[in-house]
Amino acid sequence: MKNKLSKIDIYDFLSMFFIIVGNYLIYSTLGKVVKIIICTLLIVTGSIMTLISVIKKYKNNEYTPKQIKIVTIIGITAMLVWHRPAEIYVSTLLALKYIKEDLRKMIKNIFFSSVLSYGIIVLMWLVGVTIGVIGYRGDILRYGIGFNHPNVALRFLVPIILSGAIMSKNNKVYLVISLIASALGFLVTNSRGGCLAIIIFCVLSLLPKSFKRKMCNMKAIPYMFLGGVIFSLIVALYLNNITFLNQALSARPEIWKVYIDNLEFFGQVYQVHQYPLDNVFLHTLYYGGVYGLIFFLIIYFVAFRNNDIKNNYNIVILFASVFVYGLVENYSNQGESFYLLLVMIQLLDYTKLKELDDDYKEEVKKKEVEFLEEQI
Repeated sequence: MKNKLSKIDIYDFLSMFFIIVGNYLIYSTLGKVVKIIICTLLIVTGSIMTLISVIKKYKNNEYTPKQIKIVTIIGITAMLVWHRPAEIYVSTLLALKYIKEDLRKMIKNIFFSSVLSYGIIVLMWLVGVTIGVIGYRGDILRYGIGFNHPNVALRFLVPIILSGAIMSKNNKVYLVISLIASALGFLVTNSRGGCLAIIIFCVLSLLPKSFKRKMCNMKAIPYMFLGGVIFSLIVALYLNNITFLNQALSARPEIWKVYIDNLEFFGQVYQVHQYPLDNVFLHTLYYGGVYGLIFFLIIYFVAFRNNDIKNNYNIVILFASVFVYGLVENYSNQGESFYLLLVMIQLLDYTKLKELDDDYKEEVKKKEVEFLEEQI
């Protein structure tokens, strides 16, 4: 049967699932010791399985000398400039595997692995294996549903909806269901940032294709990241004492200022405030240091310097939504953020992400039909 899963398909899914579920469980309310043991075993197992696939491709000479050089440079540099290089290593490993395979298959594996992982967290909470974190925003009750914070509960919903949209080729029914899901998630967790990211993504994805083609240019992606850094620094340094802004952002600007005041060139390894640094750009700067931030800026600019096709609205909209979300949340060290994986794929092969563009697939089919007609 054509749709029957092969052993390779199952192997590929499990390697992705082990990595993702391990990262999800890190943010559950399981006991610390149990969590460390289980998560380490899962992530290491998934990584070894992926490494085996990469080694096979390497032995078959499927990688170019340039790609090997890029991976070597990233590996060495990440060890020097980032306090959590494991995240970069796993993303690079997955990128090496999937630049030689169908990226729709990768997105499908990410989607179903994330859905299953999310379900496991919620199920453990429902049956009492984990505790249910409860928080308050004013008089509003917030539920963590098995995750260690209500914000995290909705944060993990974001990549599910984004990967599912790409997998379904921006199916309108799916996008509307996603909006409803984000609204329900907001009612449970009262997490505004995650809900806003999903709404922005779905609304932009529902726009007419002709409009999206005109507004979406992949070369804008690194400028989005740079813009997020500049905006965050301006708010942290000059707008941190504005009352309505602090109220709207749950005192984040004041917290950002505390971290910036303790910034060191080579980064910090400890947290200076009782509250976490909820901003992916400032988190990168604080923990990675100035040169760590420069490392990521270079990666973005080098990765998106060229494009085989100018307009890839699926990728542009995804990154735009994620960067807006990054202004109020930190997802830089979490396995559910497959955005770094996409950056690494683009870095290794700047023509590869076109496979995730709906227009590209239509062009390929059109050319295949034209070719067959010519042969007839």
